[in-house]
Amino acid sequence: PFLSLPLGMSVNDVPLLGEVVYAATSVVGVPYRVLRVPQLRLKLPRIPDIGPMTVFAFLFLSYFVVTAGVIYDLIVEPPSIGSAQDPVTGQVKPVAFLQYRINGQYIIEGLSAAFLFCLGGIGFMLLDWSNSKRTSRTNRLLLLATGALCVIIAYNLEIVFIRFKVPGYLSSDQVTSFFCEAMLLVCVWE
Repeated sequence: PFLSLPLGMSVNDVPLLGEVVYAATSVVGVPYRVLRVPQLRLKLPRIPDIGPMTVFAFLFLSYFVVTAGVIYDLIVEPPSIGSAQDPVTGQVKPVAFLQYRINGQYIIEGLSAAFLFCLGGIGFMLLDWSNSKRTSRTNRLLLLATGALCVIIAYNLEIVFIRFKVPGYLSSDQVTSFFCEAMLLVCVWE
């Protein structure tokens, strides 16, 4: 409490320490000898129960905010949308993706990517919901189709977003050259 001793030592091992501890506890206890602590019956405020869907909505919203990169947007303060000059006409056109910068983004880019992440998450929730025993066959098929469609759309659009961000990413030429290099390394290794 007031003083910590090394392991294995007691108050009696140190000269005068026991008297110091006794004096300190008696000084701290003086107000309680004179004053009497009142007996209060305080009612604690009742915190209402939060419903599970409220917790889910809060967590899902926080997931959207985090995946959108709102913290990055607050720190770096990027523009909401960019602009680039068209090499043919020379006109300035709006650009939604910050190309060749994986660690950078425009605000609209982060929000649209987060929307697609949430769409894929909703698709997986619908697929899980279709597995309920109380779901009728028609609703089950509808939930399966809608959930699979959400997941497929979200995945494919995220791949399109990555290809906008890094042109040529996972193109057939790169994949072919990667497999050719891998086969060359395997042949050289043997």
